[in-house]
Amino acid sequence: MATNKEYGEIMVRQRAVFMYATLFLFLVFLYGYVGYSSYGYDDEFYTIADVESYPTFAQQLAINNSVDIHPPGSYLICLFLWKITSDWHLVRMISGIVNAVFIFLFWKLCIVNRLDNTNGILVNTIFSFLVTCLNPAILMWGTSIRWFTYVFPCVCVLGLLMNHSKINKWLFWEMVYVVYAWIFYLENTTAIIIAISFMVLLFQRKEQIKEEILPIVLFGLATLFIMAHQFYIFFTVRVNNYGYDRAKGGILKGVIYGAENMLCGQGVMPVSIWGIFLIFANLILFISFVLNIKKIVSNEYNQFFLGTYIIYMVSGLGALRNYTGIFPLQGFFVSVVFANMHKKVVKNIVLVLTVLGTVGGLYNVITHTDTTKNQWNMPFAEVIDYIHDNTEDVDSTLVISKDAVIIYYLRNEGYNVILLEGYQQFEQQQLNPNWKDIWENWDGDVFALTTFEPTGRNNKEYAEYLETLEGYKQQAEHVEFGYDRYAWFKRFLDPGLSDTYLDLYRINSGSSDDE
Repeated sequence: MATNKEYGEIMVRQRAVFMYATLFLFLVFLYGYVGYSSYGYDDEFYTIADVESYPTFAQQLAINNSVDIHPPGSYLICLFLWKITSDWHLVRMISGIVNAVFIFLFWKLCIVNRLDNTNGILVNTIFSFLVTCLNPAILMWGTSIRWFTYVFPCVCVLGLLMNHSKINKWLFWEMVYVVYAWIFYLENTTAIIIAISFMVLLFQRKEQIKEEILPIVLFGLATLFIMAHQFYIFFTVRVNNYGYDRAKGGILKGVIYGAENMLCGQGVMPVSIWGIFLIFANLILFISFVLNIKKIVSNEYNQFFLGTYIIYMVSGLGALRNYTGIFPLQGFFVSVVFANMHKKVVKNIVLVLTVLGTVGGLYNVITHTDTTKNQWNMPFAEVIDYIHDNTEDVDSTLVISKDAVIIYYLRNEGYNVILLEGYQQFEQQQLNPNWKDIWENWDGDVFALTTFEPTGRNNKEYAEYLETLEGYKQQAEHVEFGYDRYAWFKRFLDPGLSDTYLDLYRINSGSSDDE
């Protein structure tokens, strides 16, 4: 029979298993739900158009290696998932669930099991779960169908390998190089992640490096050989193609985005109450980091995170989404800083502020409101429902917009559509050169949509569309969707932004004020 002490230990272990299982299932549900319920955002519909236009793996490789700024990895994943589901909501759901699994494993095995819990195991565990698994930015970016969604698991695997570095040296380095090859195949700017993690691994294993030089060199050469074609494509296609400017954020933007990620993330506006809570919490954490910098920087995960973060900022490659892949490492870093705080009152203040800010951010992401990504906040469901409710005959209804999301769903329902700013290499997004004549001669209802846009983003077709629309506005039924309560703040950076995310004009093209 078990003694009272042994029985107590068994009960503690059982409660711990139940707690971790509950948290795991909650994460799987949360990430799966957000992925499935999302309508998607602008960049995702580049992926969708790409996959649906070139629905074989050979076609994907051919088109990607000829025009795209990103390597083919994420497109091949999306093509595979789309082939087995035929539903982009399910593709997002599966992608989100995979991220939930890997982020949970990283949190449990690399963070919880390694934290210094002399200053409070419970608060440390709660805090680390919040900033790693429930990071609103990970929930938002990790449930999409773009490259960064599939980088998250790779970074988590690198973290797990660092934590289990005593496995067979051949297997260890083989797995490391497989991750390196795949992560580069997903996104070329992850070369920074690869380089920094490789240096950290060499430093971590410096005492046995002589014994491991053979697998390091052999697997390294094999990886370079396998990836040689992608290196060639990178220098001959990706660097010079039309999207290169969008990958380069510049040093100033890199610093701004880096500060935003650390202070409040993309789930909340920095001037919202939730953003202010997170900013105050992270400023306190920054002071704690400075006070304990030597101890914190000595950790290999923090070396990995800080080295990558700093290089992104100062290299000019600190575009907002380039930071996303290292968010799990950011969770480890912040958790270590928090665990090293000695004053209980200060820790509790930081914990409360973080709980409040994180809950607000999660609400924003789940409900698609008030995040820093305007396209995530778009009221797609409301707009589509309104068009459904006010359509008498789908065949005689025309919808005009520059928003690929709304156009995609309505086209698939049989609506006649005009997409004013699509990618012309994809048939489903090509603009009919006679679009204006089609509109002006349309015999039936027209839903003309305008959306928020950063100043200078309008192409000539959209500018012509806006000018033409002015002649119809007086007799049109006008409906506004999605009031942006933080438009006043955004206008400090872009005075041209409107107070609403989308305006809809229901008109009949048979007449205009000019007639």
